Amino acid sequence: MTVVNRDPNRVIVFDTSLRDGEQAPGFSLGVKDKLMLAHTLKELGVDVIEAGFAASSPGDEEAIRTIAREVVGPTFCSLSRALESDIDAAARALLPAKRKRCHIFLATSPIHRAAKLKKSREQVLEIAHKAVSYASKIFDEVEFSPEDAIRTEQDFLHEVCIAAAEAGARTLNIPDTVGYTTPKEIFQIFTDLKAALKDHPDVILSAHNHNDLGLGVANTLAALEAGARQIEVTINGIGERAGNAAMEEVVMALRTRPELYKLHTGIDATKFSKASHLLSRATGTIVMRNKAIVGKNAFAHESGIHQHGMLSDARTYEIMRPEDVGAEKSNLVLGKHSGRHAIAKQAEALGFDLDELALGDLFAAFKRRADEIGEIDEFELMSLLTRNNADKDDARLFKISSETTRDQVNITLDLFRDNGDPLKVSATGVNAFEAGFRALVEAYQIEARVNDCEIIQSGFTFDGGAFAEISLQIKGEAYRGRGRGPDPVWAGLRAMCDAFEKYVFLHDRKAKAQRANPHSDSGKVHETAR
Repeated sequence: MTVVNRDPNRVIVFDTSLRDGEQAPGFSLGVKDKLMLAHTLKELGVDVIEAGFAASSPGDEEAIRTIAREVVGPTFCSLSRALESDIDAAARALLPAKRKRCHIFLATSPIHRAAKLKKSREQVLEIAHKAVSYASKIFDEVEFSPEDAIRTEQDFLHEVCIAAAEAGARTLNIPDTVGYTTPKEIFQIFTDLKAALKDHPDVILSAHNHNDLGLGVANTLAALEAGARQIEVTINGIGERAGNAAMEEVVMALRTRPELYKLHTGIDATKFSKASHLLSRATGTIVMRNKAIVGKNAFAHESGIHQHGMLSDARTYEIMRPEDVGAEKSNLVLGKHSGRHAIAKQAEALGFDLDELALGDLFAAFKRRADEIGEIDEFELMSLLTRNNADKDDARLFKISSETTRDQVNITLDLFRDNGDPLKVSATGVNAFEAGFRALVEAYQIEARVNDCEIIQSGFTFDGGAFAEISLQIKGEAYRGRGRGPDPVWAGLRAMCDAFEKYVFLHDRKAKAQRANPHSDSGKVHETAR
């Protein structure tokens, strides 16, 4: 069954996270992770999943076969050189798939023809026609990509695309292999190519843009304006060198500006946040905070002026809703740039009606704490509102002693109890973080697991050298802690303490509220807000 684009305004989404994305350094995936991500891409509504490059290794061929067998719905594709042996490998790998495509690529630019292929234009034309003809006898769908198309002579690009179409290719992908083009240039390239293919009206033009100049998404949108109706993209924009055009950015651009593009996809954008987090976890790479659509800061506001506008109407500073992409809510981040108005509003939302004097005291304590740990979430603000010593840095952890052997780390933590009495706990682990985490679980007598952890080392002072942000899962809810220290271990364990303290503080507050009113659900809102 062929992917047929009957709606002229419907854009086919071709995801290459598992092929182009996965082949980039640092993004290698095992079969289990590839399968998990393939299921996620199906849930997103991706039309075509390029599951790998079958001929590149027996492992990749087996991974494609496993995905094609266990995930039903999208069209599955394998990349292939213009070689019969590669095409045969793709056919073997995709045998279980109900919908299958062979994606053949062949270099066409002068530099690639001379330095890599050592072939003439005539020879490249012959190879392309022969490979596509061979694949068309085996596959219902054949896609052809002239590698480095943007730097290919335009007359030859037209010639080789026409030859591929005549041989049976129904999708012609025009890759900006090295991220070289600009929106204005690629618009003209697609416009001219579409005119050259007037005798092949059923051929779908596809855009595949790399991000070496930071223009991957802009170039993809320009290609769509010029008539492309397939986009080749990746989650989080992963891919060779600087990456590919990010699926979430292109799709949300089309959705946010429908009057401009008048195009749509079959993507369920509410799954973007989940897909981004799963990919990040599978590859062990962190999504930049300022990453468009799925970064932590995409719907976060710290500036006092921006927060004032957001409190009046979210549309003042947000062009899409967080729930549109699967994010929980807009986050008015309280930090050193926040103003009195935002702090007063957050305090009011937590049930505190402050007069000017109380607000002034809170604001001063807030600024001191914000300088120490950066962001102030609602639990930290609640601490500032209800605890006399909450504006001080958490000193519960005051000494760390460790001994490292070949197989494990033994760690001893010295802490203070609420009443000031010392507490000493010890544990072992494969590294200092695991040992320290086990020791803190023992100290707090609370079962927990680490959801995620981000640590930045920016210096070597005790209070500012490293900063850690850790999320702990406790009784089905996430509690995020932050901490600073001279090194990642100190910062990480302080952040764990902070997360445990937030759970204890909230748990005690809920218990008091329920004793005061046994029939009340007081406190539940704050717990689920984490």
